Amino acid sequence: MDTRQLQTFITLAQCRNYQRAAEQLHYAPSSLFKHIQLLEEELGAVLFIKNARQLELTAEGQRFLPHAQRLLDEWEAVLDHVRGQQSVPALSIGGCELNLSFALRDMLQQYVAAYPDVRLNVTTSPNADAPGLLRHDQAELCFYYSHTARKPSGLQALLLCGETVTPSVPEGHPLLERESVGWADLAACPVVHPHDSCVFFETFMQQMKARGLAPARVSFPGNMLLVIEGARREQGVMLVPSLARKSMEEIGIRPLPFEDDALRFWEFLLYRRDAGANPYLGLMLHFAARYADAQIAAHPEFLKAPPRREYRSAQ
Repeated sequence: MDTRQLQTFITLAQCRNYQRAAEQLHYAPSSLFKHIQLLEEELGAVLFIKNARQLELTAEGQRFLPHAQRLLDEWEAVLDHVRGQQSVPALSIGGCELNLSFALRDMLQQYVAAYPDVRLNVTTSPNADAPGLLRHDQAELCFYYSHTARKPSGLQALLLCGETVTPSVPEGHPLLERESVGWADLAACPVVHPHDSCVFFETFMQQMKARGLAPARVSFPGNMLLVIEGARREQGVMLVPSLARKSMEEIGIRPLPFEDDALRFWEFLLYRRDAGANPYLGLMLHFAARYADAQIAAHPEFLKAPPRREYRSAQ
């Protein structure tokens, strides 16, 4: 078994798409096909099946995933020991790219500045799959959006804030000239979003359907850079949570004057009940809570304080 095959398997389990995994690993997609084929032959089991637009792990693949991560971690620890390198404290976090790279960018940068000795290992996945990263030992903490204030079962949760999700468009879009924008206006535009399983997109489509409307067309590029490029190319609408407004406006994606409060979601920080061995996990919980409270105080017009804190110290 080649460690490259393990890394390919883990990355493909996260991306659910050969092209995106190839971009992350800097391999040709054909190399990834070969890695998975050799791994499946050695294990005597099929690890992935094609389901609609993306790959899905088989039952055998789901069982193998935590073992693959453990094997890869142990191999990296062996290399560090042989090379005489001191172990570096690390914290593994997960969540969707829109959340980690845009909504929580400033918070994560501030955390790294406050604790420069810790290494953040970041794993991205569709938001719907984020709790699975915890259950399969691929992350110690996950940031997660939900349309209710109830946490996923079997996990501990810190409820950070309620966020308004605002339809947003590239600079120069004609809808930016309107004093207000409604659902019928949005129906005339393409919608570009990373994944069709995202709670933002699902709720948006439910609201459209309830009004007898539908977008002009929809596309799911997966990667956020491709989403932004697609929105610019097609003059399309993106769904942007409140905490991501600043980073999106810096790259020319601006919120529409859309007043409907139907698109509001809750931002959670999830962790397992058995968490506690890593002191940096508890520090992240407290750091994220303070950051969220400061943002709520600064932007009460589109951030909402949670009804309660479901939080047990992980230290």
